[in-house]
Amino acid sequence: MASRLPALDSGAIVSTPSDRFGYYGWPSACALPDGRVLVVASGMRQSHVCPFGRTVLCIGSARAPAGRGGHRIWSWTPPRVIGDTPLDDRDAGVVRLGDGTLVVSWFTMHHGERLREAVGSSGNPTNALPARAALDTYAPDVIDRWYGSWLRTSDDVGDTWGTARRAPVTAPHGPIVQPGAERGLLYFGKEFRRDIDGDEEGSGPIAAFRTSDAGESWTRLGEVPFAADSEPAENQEPHLCVLGGGAMLGLIRLSATSEERLGVGGFVDYCMAETYSLDGGHTWSQPDPFAEHGSTPHLLLHSSGTVIATYGYREEPYGLRVRLAADTSADGSGVPLRWSRPYVLRDDGVDADAGYPATVELADGSLLTVSYGRHAPGDRNCGLLWVGWQLP
Repeated sequence: MASRLPALDSGAIVSTPSDRFGYYGWPSACALPDGRVLVVASGMRQSHVCPFGRTVLCIGSARAPAGRGGHRIWSWTPPRVIGDTPLDDRDAGVVRLGDGTLVVSWFTMHHGERLREAVGSSGNPTNALPARAALDTYAPDVIDRWYGSWLRTSDDVGDTWGTARRAPVTAPHGPIVQPGAERGLLYFGKEFRRDIDGDEEGSGPIAAFRTSDAGESWTRLGEVPFAADSEPAENQEPHLCVLGGGAMLGLIRLSATSEERLGVGGFVDYCMAETYSLDGGHTWSQPDPFAEHGSTPHLLLHSSGTVIATYGYREEPYGLRVRLAADTSADGSGVPLRWSRPYVLRDDGVDADAGYPATVELADGSLLTVSYGRHAPGDRNCGLLWVGWQLP
């Protein structure tokens, strides 16, 4: 049985359980120097898949109740739209560069005929009419202009944002800050092929890219081999961290592409696989799957040197899990890591439409994890959730 981590407090960042456009999902977070936490997500949606996703931003401030030790109660600003392309904006990521610039990432989907079929068979005419109207605007020139992976930057803590520019890959939590580079980013993600819906070009690899100018130009470093016994499309939704010795660790979501593939691939469905690079991201080891259910990953190198992997758990009891690791190598490269068994962070989820956690370290070394899911049984919409916790 998995051990439970010492959670402090938890709550909702935003929960609008019955609003027609009240679905929020797939958040990311970054800590600001003044102690606040900035959260971005896809929001003001109808459902998990719909044409209405916008990129929204919330900012959290904490207070410590008297006599409760390290406990904090977080209050959050209402969600504010910071991006709304004509397509469905999904999977927002956010980081703060060394010069204070904020970088938000996301990707867009048009979903093709699958979404039209889902809308037609939903049995919900209230939602179907606006969804059909939105889909009717998806002319070829609109798709050509907006389909893909994107970045925007802000120099004033999110008050205003620059022009959207294309990114070479996509991942749920976007790029990470390149250590020691004032405006450098490392982006470890799925290469965005033009026709994901029709899959005419096949599924692209997971690859690493670097930029030194906050995403104005990119250098491709190298790609990750596909996991053994997997199909290309089953390797998806990665995240990256740079270890203390300079080695890079990537975690990848492995998910079967169909019911026929369940049990055929050499991995547990909806699990994580680890891959390493010892040469700055140019070459990567073949992904090695963990033997347990749980994904999509987020990685954080804590100030203590502990590597924290936070991920969703979509089997009962639904919730969030954590694995911890430290460098046990003789040469200081960070490879291999010795992972702990999974810890339970939350097991109060309502259903499997949940997860995608992102974790930030606060000034005192404690941790804040944001995720998405239904806040209470009976909620029609998913909202954004937070939980504070400490390393064991």
